[in-house]
Amino acid sequence: MTVRVEIARIVRTLFEQDTSAIEDLPDEILEKANDTLLSLIDISSDIENIFSENGSVYIDKVSSALSVLGEIGVDATLVLPKSKNLIFALEFANALTSEQLDTQMSPLHVDFIIYKVTSINGLYFTDGKPLSSFAYYNAKSLGESLQYLDFSAVNTELTDDEFDHSRELNAIIVSAICRVDEALSGHRWVMSSNQNEEKRLALLRYHALLSGYLLTAPVMSPSYSGTENIAETVQRSGRYEQFIEPFEMLSEINSRSTVLDAFLSTYHSLENYMIRAKIVEVERAHQSQTLFGVRQFRSIYSAVDKTEQDNFRNLFKICKSLIIGGLSLENYVIGQVNALIALLGPQGLAEPNLLNFFNALMIASPSGLSEPQCRINLIANLIYKIRCSIVHNKESEYHLSNRELSNTTILNTITILCIPVMRRIAYGLPAVTHGNPIEYSRKEISLY
Repeated sequence: MTVRVEIARIVRTLFEQDTSAIEDLPDEILEKANDTLLSLIDISSDIENIFSENGSVYIDKVSSALSVLGEIGVDATLVLPKSKNLIFALEFANALTSEQLDTQMSPLHVDFIIYKVTSINGLYFTDGKPLSSFAYYNAKSLGESLQYLDFSAVNTELTDDEFDHSRELNAIIVSAICRVDEALSGHRWVMSSNQNEEKRLALLRYHALLSGYLLTAPVMSPSYSGTENIAETVQRSGRYEQFIEPFEMLSEINSRSTVLDAFLSTYHSLENYMIRAKIVEVERAHQSQTLFGVRQFRSIYSAVDKTEQDNFRNLFKICKSLIIGGLSLENYVIGQVNALIALLGPQGLAEPNLLNFFNALMIASPSGLSEPQCRINLIANLIYKIRCSIVHNKESEYHLSNRELSNTTILNTITILCIPVMRRIAYGLPAVTHGNPIEYSRKEISLY
C-alpha cells in the first residue's frame, strides 16, 4: 500500500463523529452545529486534497470548522473524539512530497509510538530559541530513527523548515500522531520504536548534540557594569601600546553573548594580568636598561611558581587600593556587594541558595563579603572557584552550567558581583596612572 493511500485512510479516522455525543447536545446547540458537522463529513471525503498544492487551504478549512464548533459551544473533542491532534496530523501529511507519497508505506510504522517527555526541558538552538521539531532519520535502519516535538508553548506552530523531509519519517509521524490518545498541545514528545524511556531519551540527547543543538538554553549576557568613568582617565600620553595583547583579550570579552562565556573570557584576561604583574615585580627590581639575564629569569620563575589560586588572589590584593575610573577597587566592590544583597531579599548574605552555592564551591561563608578585612580575598576565591566549577570534570566536583543559572541567586552572584568586578580590573588596569601593577617601565624587555 502506498503512503498516499495509507495516510489518507489513517487521517480520515480522525474525522469520525460520535453520534451519541452529538445526540446528547441541547437542541438549540445541535441546530447551530448541524451544518458544520455535515461539512466536516464532506471535508473528510476530500482528504486527498491535503496532498495537493492547495493542502494549506484544506487545513484552514478544517481549522475553521473546528473553530465554529467551539464558538457555538460544542467541544470538538467530544463530538469528534479523535480530532484533538487532527491539525498536527494534517500539517505533517501536507509536508509529504510527491516522491514520498508514491512509495510503499513501511510496515514498521506501527512500531513507532509517540511518548510524552517530562524529564528534559527542551532542545535549543545556540541562540537560546527552543526547537519545535527535531528528527533523526536512519535510512539504513529505520528503527533507529526518532522524532522530537515540542508543543509545550501555547499555540505552537511548525514552520516549513521544521518538517523532516526524509523518504519515510514524515509518513510515520502522521501514523503515530493518529494513534495518540492525548492531545499533543502543551507538552513535549518523542516518537521512537524504543520502548525503554531512559534509552530513547539518551538517544534523543545524543542525536541532538551531534546535530549542533543544546540540551539547556544558554543564559544570555546582560549589559554589565564595570567600565564606568574609565574612559575619562585614559590619557593621550599613556603607554598603552604595551597592552596590545590584553586589548585583544578585551575584544574577546566584548564578543561573548552568554554569561558563562563572558565569565571565562574575562577570567582569561585576568590570568594574563596575574602573570604580567609578577613579571613587572621582577622587572622593576632590575635597574639595568640593557640586560635581563638568567638571574632575572630565575626570579620570574620563582615569582610565578605558585598555585594559580595564589597568583589570582595576589592580583586582587595589589589592586584593592588602586583608583580605577576615579574610584578605588575596594569601594567599587562594596557597591556591587550591596547591589547583590539588595537582590537577595530580607535574609541578605544568609539567603539559603547563596549559602548552598558557597558550600558547593567549598569556600568560606558569604558573610565575609560584608567584612572589610576579608572581602577582596573572598571575592577572588569565589571567582576562582566558579572558574574551576565551569571548566573541571563534572564527575569529580561541583559543575556549573547553564542549567544551574536557572537559580536566580547563582545568576545574580555571577552577573551582579563577579563579572562586574572582574571587568573593572580587566578594562581598568591599563588606565591606572599611579602604581600600575601590570605596566612595564619600558615598551619591551631586552634580553641581550
